[in-house]
Amino acid sequence: MREQKCPKCYGEVPKQATKCKNCGSKLPKHVSKLTVILCVGLLGIWIITSLVTQLENDANSNNLNKEEVGHHLQAYTCAKMRIEKMIKSPRSAKFESVSYRDATIHVGEDRYIVTSSVDSQNSFGVMLHNEFICDVQYIKSSDGCQSECQLEESYTQDFLERTMSAIVNKQ
Repeated sequence: MREQKCPKCYGEVPKQATKCKNCGSKLPKHVSKLTVILCVGLLGIWIITSLVTQLENDANSNNLNKEEVGHHLQAYTCAKMRIEKMIKSPRSAKFESVSYRDATIHVGEDRYIVTSSVDSQNSFGVMLHNEFICDVQYIKSSDGCQSECQLEESYTQDFLERTMSAIVNKQ
């Protein structure tokens, strides 16, 4: 018969015992290796299934073709480059970790609104958090895009409403 040691008195007790025969303290329940392997295996299968499902959902969520994905990505990149030109210390810029798809909205014929945030140093070396919104026009015939961006230390509802109305009135 296999035995285990009591964690309190270190006496030998049978593996199936729930109490120590020497001191009477409760013994911890043991989980078999098979149970651990099954649980880890099921957890692994669940994680893999979740990842595959997430990847399929991402691929189908916006139903964007390759050209549209390219335009979204180019608009996002153009906005980041424009913001880097506007801030005092472009080398210190740390843009919010966000997907270009989440940061860009297609608002019409080759026009995109890009919203995100950037942390960068001011003239005194102090890191500041700034929200930005850019109106980006993708230009097929040239080698890039044109953008107008506004940079504010925080987005307010008023800021968004003024910016969106200015963009809509431009059309």
